[in-house]
Amino acid sequence: MKTTRETIIRVSFQLFLRKSFKEVTIKEIVENAGVSQGAFFHYFKTKDELFLEIVENALQTVLEVHLSKLDRSSLHNYYHDYIEWLTGEGRDFDLNYFSLFFDALKLFPHFREKLAETQQEELDAWVKVIHVAKSKVKS
Repeated sequence: MKTTRETIIRVSFQLFLRKSFKEVTIKEIVENAGVSQGAFFHYFKTKDELFLEIVENALQTVLEVHLSKLDRSSLHNYYHDYIEWLTGEGRDFDLNYFSLFFDALKLFPHFREKLAETQQEELDAWVKVIHVAKSKVKS
């Protein structure tokens, strides 16, 4: 069973994917979530606080590939696992995520650092798998 807080987050996330941060209102969130404004403010002080939690969660689940689960035995396998992860069934990644992240970058300057850290982790994983592939070619 979903808690009220989880419902607010889930509904808000869908609204923020369809519309910009500025376009989504608290009134719209509570109406779509089927909760009162009091319930909203019980869990979140502001719409900004809710939005930050949503984009941080989205960053972790969308951009942060579960790198440890990808097959690193060859560059070919790693690449194919990565593509499968990006395009796999049930993946709801689309261009709206970029809009979500752009809004976050405008609203929360520190979010740029989190985004950069995630991108660096992904780059580091690619560098390692390429290094392994190069060493296998030399052998």
